[in-house]
Amino acid sequence: PIIDELGRLRERCYRDIGAGSGKVRDNDVFDETYYHVILWDPSDEEILGAYRLIPVGEQLAQHGITGLYSNSLFKYHNNAYSCLSQCVEIGRGFIQKPYQKSNVLDYLWRGIFDFIKRYPDYKYLLGVLTIPGSFPEEVQKLIVSFYNMYFPSSVNFCTPIQLFTAEGAQSDSPFSGNDFRDDWRVLNDLLREKGYELPWPFKQSAKWFSPGGSSILAFTKDDAFHSIAGLNLSALDKLNEIYFKHYLKD
Repeated sequence: PIIDELGRLRERCYRDIGAGSGKVRDNDVFDETYYHVILWDPSDEEILGAYRLIPVGEQLAQHGITGLYSNSLFKYHNNAYSCLSQCVEIGRGFIQKPYQKSNVLDYLWRGIFDFIKRYPDYKYLLGVLTIPGSFPEEVQKLIVSFYNMYFPSSVNFCTPIQLFTAEGAQSDSPFSGNDFRDDWRVLNDLLREKGYELPWPFKQSAKWFSPGGSSILAFTKDDAFHSIAGLNLSALDKLNEIYFKHYLKD
């Protein structure tokens, strides 16, 4: 079945970056009820990449809060439901290695936004972002401290199953906290010096939206996926104009 093949490819891609379930296939119960955006190359007869997604309000009505993948990592509070009902949850994205430097990512997001257009009452994107468990803890905490500084949440919507914080990181922060562009450069330079790259979904959450449009609600350890997970909430009406024109303008 195609779901099994998605799980096999997904596991291989996440394992390549030092995350993943450790199983032959990265499949779970959510695969059965979520929609999947799949990019297929008929000439190669290959799945190039995929994401899974679900309109949260629709899922809540049919399966309740336990039907949400993100709730397995971040237990939602009652005050989150009005916002959740206007979210599209997106995640478990992957692109096969030979195609990662092509335009596959752009095509996948064209598909995602075409799907979102079917739900005009939905205002937010909700996603679990992955920091690989293979990254040293100091690198994980460097990323977490930057995002806690520049993308904090003003709401208390959830409780992480295993809270991960930047506590215990170097006492002298490398970030000034008052110049995003400069601190963004510092973050990426430090990561590269240590031999790592900021995972692409974290770049997207920081660069695609205008100030205040994207936030990280919390970070948690996700031992089952050998990673640190960050819960990202982004407002579609804060999508930067260049991306709005590219993906949403008819």
